[in-house]
Amino acid sequence: MAVKSKIAAMVAAAARLPAAERRELMEAIADTLADEACGPLSPELKAELERRVAESDAGIGKTVPWETVLAEALARWPRRRSARGSEGRPLHRPAKTVGSAASRRQD
Repeated sequence: MAVKSKIAAMVAAAARLPAAERRELMEAIADTLADEACGPLSPELKAELERRVAESDAGIGKTVPWETVLAEALARWPRRRSARGSEGRPLHRPAKTVGSAASRRQD
C-alpha cells in the first residue's frame, strides 16, 4: 500500500471518530512533532523560562487566564474570528487557491 493511500485510510478512520476524540488524536500527533520542531532551547530562553517558573512557584509571577489571552489574540484578527468556533479553533479547512503552490505540490 502506498504512503498516500495509508494516510488517506488513517484520515478516513479518524474522521469517523467523535469530535473530542479527533481533537485528542490531533493533539497527540502534534505532541510527537513538538520536540522535533522546536529543537534545543537556547541558554537565554532556558534561563527566562526557569525565572518565570520560579516566580510562579513563589506566587509573585503575573498570570493571565487562558480566556483573556485567547480573547486578546482573537481581537487582533477580527476577520478570522467569524470563521472560528467558541474555542478559537477553525470551523472548517480553508479552501486552496487555484494555482497556488499548495495546490500544485505533489507529496
